[in-house]
Amino acid sequence: MTTPALTPGRVVRELFVSSRPVSWINTAFPFAAAYLLTTRQVDVTLIVGILFFLVPYNLAMYGVNDVFDYESDLRNPRKVSLFFVVFYSAPPLRLKERPFADSMTSSIHFFSPAVYGLVLAGAVWTPQLVVVLVAFALWGIASHAFGAVQDVEADRAADISSIATARGARWTVRFALVAYLLAGVAMLFTAWPGPLAAVLVIPYLVVCWPYRNVTDANSDGATAGWNRFLWLNQIAGFGTTMLLIWWWFLTA
Repeated sequence: MTTPALTPGRVVRELFVSSRPVSWINTAFPFAAAYLLTTRQVDVTLIVGILFFLVPYNLAMYGVNDVFDYESDLRNPRKVSLFFVVFYSAPPLRLKERPFADSMTSSIHFFSPAVYGLVLAGAVWTPQLVVVLVAFALWGIASHAFGAVQDVEADRAADISSIATARGARWTVRFALVAYLLAGVAMLFTAWPGPLAAVLVIPYLVVCWPYRNVTDANSDGATAGWNRFLWLNQIAGFGTTMLLIWWWFLTA
């Protein structure tokens, strides 16, 4: 079989797919929300930051994982373009192969743009702001853990460690359920209308719940739940946006 010619058009398509467009909003939105709600103005820094966290950040995050996870991907028909950021995937740290550190590092990829936006905007660090970030981090940890379940067999075949290969599929799903629940509980301790965000974790719990007894042997069946999770992010993002707009007017 001959390798397709590496034309400019093909390169653009590969880069586009590698950046996983469905997830662009997951990194650009936290930065934009954190920066805009702190400064309450649209400026060049906001625009440049949004553009950076939309495309270049995602290309780096997912592209490095694509390079260093080649062997696992060969054994996993679900992966074409699933990647993570440099030290999550690349030696010598390769945190994705360190159980628990993998979920925490993956979570950092998503809430760190928000932290960067807050620092850049000179936000005042209040206990409630920290609680919001903790809730976001717990959501990220739960999401990574649940996503790792479907890859248990493929990762073991490639001798790749993860929270799911170390603890097993069933334990990992239950861990994800607890982390999602704690994320919702944390939001109850924020200023109004923040507590309403606790409701947003319910769909994630509903999606994960059917897999609470999944075995390692049939863990790839969790892919169906993961596919639903990807679209749940859009719904949760809409709900979060409405709450942020509400908070904007309440504090104007």
